[in-house]
Amino acid sequence: MRAKLTIPQLSDRAKSLISRLTVRELENYDRLKGFLLSEFKLTDTEYKARFDKAIKRNDETHVLYTARLKSVLKYYIESRGVNNFEQLCDLFIADKLRSCLSVGVLNYVLSLEGTATFDASEIAKVADT
Repeated sequence: MRAKLTIPQLSDRAKSLISRLTVRELENYDRLKGFLLSEFKLTDTEYKARFDKAIKRNDETHVLYTARLKSVLKYYIESRGVNNFEQLCDLFIADKLRSCLSVGVLNYVLSLEGTATFDASEIAKVADT
């Protein structure tokens, strides 16, 4: 039912993309959501940026703004593979640590990370190097 309610709310571009899905896939919300997320290539970095830059729109209530913030934060946490409170704390510490690094040190850390992401202690060790 969620998929059927979601489809009319999609942008024109998203609607054209989902035309490639079968009827069975269109009825499965998780499949629909996964397909759109992969097509739009939203990365953990993009989710973080969207959360950090989010501002309340004039046509938006505080309740809707809060729901939007929760949604973006949830997607960010899921994209980083966080499953428990310890990992969540480490994620926030790692993000804060990255934001405090100089450009040169940050680029060095990012070059070593590649497609992986270091935890906070690994970032600290590499930064001290």
